[in-house]
Amino acid sequence: KFDLSSLTKAISAGETLPKATWEAFHEATGLRIADGLGSTEMLHIFVSAAPADMRSGFTGKAIPGYEARVVDEDGNTLGYLTVANRAGTRPIDPRERELLEMLSDYLAVAIHNSRLYGEVAETKQYLEQLISSAGDAIVTVDAAAKKHGWNPAAERIFGKAADQVVGQPFAS
Repeated sequence: KFDLSSLTKAISAGETLPKATWEAFHEATGLRIADGLGSTEMLHIFVSAAPADMRSGFTGKAIPGYEARVVDEDGNTLGYLTVANRAGTRPIDPRERELLEMLSDYLAVAIHNSRLYGEVAETKQYLEQLISSAGDAIVTVDAAAKKHGWNPAAERIFGKAADQVVGQPFAS
């Protein structure tokens, strides 16, 4: 489990988030996810909802500077989703592109670190379960040569509870 108490905003993009996922996240965190539709090739989200409009099952509307319609192959409304940058909007400035690249690099590192943290937590839980269920006594000792860990098998074999020996010198 993760501590999400410092989380203040949540964004999902790429494709519309399933309603059940949005609702489960909202129930668990109290946060409404800004659900967006976007593509890497266009460099960002082009359909999203304003904070007041965020709700499950609603991706939003085309953001300013973009047009999004569901059309068929002949351009008649209804069919495929097409997105076009409206004529007259300015292109992305090289400095803005550089900032976006830096932010995306930072976000990639944050996501990678979050995944690593999850892997470490899972490994820790696995090892704790392994030590707890081992049939052999496992006693861990800290840098000061004091007993730090004492598994259930050690309690059974040595006849002493963990709270009686943890913190005591190893030699005793």
